[in-house]
Amino acid sequence: MKKKNRNSIRAIIIILSVFAVIIVTLSFCLMKHLMGVSKEKTEAEARAFHNIDETWQSIQATNDDVSAMLFFPSDRSSHFYSIYSKHKGLSNGYFFRIGGTISEISSECVQFVFEDYNSHIYASMNKQKICKVEIDDGDHVNTILLNENDPFILVFPSNAGNVTLYNIYGEVVAPRKRDVP
Repeated sequence: MKKKNRNSIRAIIIILSVFAVIIVTLSFCLMKHLMGVSKEKTEAEARAFHNIDETWQSIQATNDDVSAMLFFPSDRSSHFYSIYSKHKGLSNGYFFRIGGTISEISSECVQFVFEDYNSHIYASMNKQKICKVEIDDGDHVNTILLNENDPFILVFPSNAGNVTLYNIYGEVVAPRKRDVP
């Protein structure tokens, strides 16, 4: 009888140990999904998630709320954008929010507006030859110079001020707005 009780207790301990290992493993997997991706790993995550060729170039812009990337081949015949945002609360990493290909990015500048994160993202393959961005906060005008031949992606907080884009002829270029849910 004692031997049978010991075997039963041993079996219960083994079963409980296996369950404990399973619970710990699942907790680590769940924590990874709750914590998000670090800023340094968003590009690799986006490439893997969207199966983006490693030969494609990328540009990235990040602030405290969002990380945005624009991928394109060397001939610039195509593009893919990927935007990650932080969740409010305990997580400190970035989570995939939206991505894909928008024809307007190829020919124009697209402004993604994140109302819930107070961020605006500007993405373009720069066919419009945008070379200057002015941010007027009412007190100061900050200027960002761009290469008119290069694609770009920019991230600004929505309270940065009025953002104005200029092409090489000094003309104002109005971006096409896209609200991001």
